[in-house]
Amino acid sequence: MLNHSTLNPPSPFDLNPVTTVADPTSVLFVDAGVGQRGLLTGRAAADTAVYWLDGVNPAIDQITQVLANYHDLDSVQIVSHGQVGAIQLGQTWLTSDNFTHYGRQLQTWGKALNATGDLLLYGCDVGQGQVGLSLVVGLAQLTGADVAASNDLTGNAALGGDWDLEVRSGEINIPGLVAEQFQGVLNPIVSLPGLAVTYQENAEPVVLDPGATVSDLTSMDFDTGTLTVTVSAGGTIGDRLSLKAQGDSVGQIGLDGRIVKFGGMPIGTYTGGIGSEALVFTFNASATPAAVQVLVKNLTYSNVAEDITSGNRTLQMVLTDGDGGTSQTVQKTVIVTGVNDAP
Repeated sequence: MLNHSTLNPPSPFDLNPVTTVADPTSVLFVDAGVGQRGLLTGRAAADTAVYWLDGVNPAIDQITQVLANYHDLDSVQIVSHGQVGAIQLGQTWLTSDNFTHYGRQLQTWGKALNATGDLLLYGCDVGQGQVGLSLVVGLAQLTGADVAASNDLTGNAALGGDWDLEVRSGEINIPGLVAEQFQGVLNPIVSLPGLAVTYQENAEPVVLDPGATVSDLTSMDFDTGTLTVTVSAGGTIGDRLSLKAQGDSVGQIGLDGRIVKFGGMPIGTYTGGIGSEALVFTFNASATPAAVQVLVKNLTYSNVAEDITSGNRTLQMVLTDGDGGTSQTVQKTVIVTGVNDAP
């Protein structure tokens, strides 16, 4: 509930709730890196005040300032990008490793809650594994709150996500956020639906999966994001990972040296792809999900060895969107076969 008796010092932030609630019992924060914030706001409970973090000022400071105006809340909820053992708050990743730095502010968050209040963290994989559990338990100890986080994809069920918070410290007393209309998950998704591909010695590079898809409805572009492709098993020094250049026409992927283009416009650069060295693409603000999808559709494998080593190569791929989201790792098998050289 709003604490009208607390007089706060002047603040550099001008944060107002995007919903008008006379007597809120919960507060929901949505990080600036999350798209479709309006849909999330619309699914919040009627007694929840919703704040959109501004993406410019330190997010932890913004949350601390807002919560200083509340007391006796049933819950504080945060929706943002996540990864194992970490949740993104603006330009900061909150982990158990930096609790010391933010400890005093985190303790004040707990003062906004009642004795059984909950701190709910909606972000992909935040509570996964021992590292995730350490984050949840550590936050519970610092804030005095019951804390819950997700250990898998958070978001739309059709994309493999859900709004369940499976990892908990303490008893969670309020229903969680359910946003069926939210059309994405809080991390990018790379899908390689095709079967294993075959590469024969001396052949042209083989395209890994022309049916590949890339989606990220919470990020309009992948500025500063990366796509990393590695040979994770069965690799040899002759392995080559590369990109099939289509041209500079609309909808095509092209290359100009190390510069990657889409429709003739640079979308990033690449390095590596030789032997055991990962192939890494680094994107700029022109790299939309649609552009990166075409790129992934044209990734190739080849082998330059004179006497090729037959066997399977396991390739792994992971995408970061530049806003803190990281896809789950996907795999593709390449069946490599040698040929008998004439005597």
